Amino acid sequence: MNSENQALKKSRFLSLLFTLSLFTLSPAAEKKYDDIINNCAADYGLDPALLKAVIKTESDFDRYCVSSRGAVGLMQLMPATADILKVKNPTSPDENIRAGSRYLRDMLFLFKGDLAHALAAYNAGPSRVRQYGGIPPYKETQNYVRKVISNRARYSGSGKIYYYTAPDGSVVFFNR
Repeated sequence: MNSENQALKKSRFLSLLFTLSLFTLSPAAEKKYDDIINNCAADYGLDPALLKAVIKTESDFDRYCVSSRGAVGLMQLMPATADILKVKNPTSPDENIRAGSRYLRDMLFLFKGDLAHALAAYNAGPSRVRQYGGIPPYKETQNYVRKVISNRARYSGSGKIYYYTAPDGSVVFFNR
């Protein structure tokens, strides 16, 4: 192999390593917003581990994240939701986490504390959860709920959370 090919391969390899490093967060990156998360959790009566799990699942702690559907920021607020919640700058960690926390609290209230249904509503919209009488039969939403629950267990240190999908399509979570 000539030195030009070796240099090209090395360049591609280094480029790949750099790209992968962009997607690997250090533990410090996951703690960067802890003060805001803890304040919002206290203000809205939420578990800080749950808020952190939603942020991890939604944006992987990237405040500038924009989804293919237009959701923005750490908690991936849709523009219409951000408008309703009076968010001026959806990439502002404080505004985004505060609005996302309020919206999640509202979903928990709407679904009478049922975390799985509230998370499904956060992801797919409350009308879809009501339409299907539970978690909608969308793989994206079902996976989202599982991932948030799993991330919450990770951040709370409470151990592993198990789940199964019942014949009626509902997802059942348990820790024993």
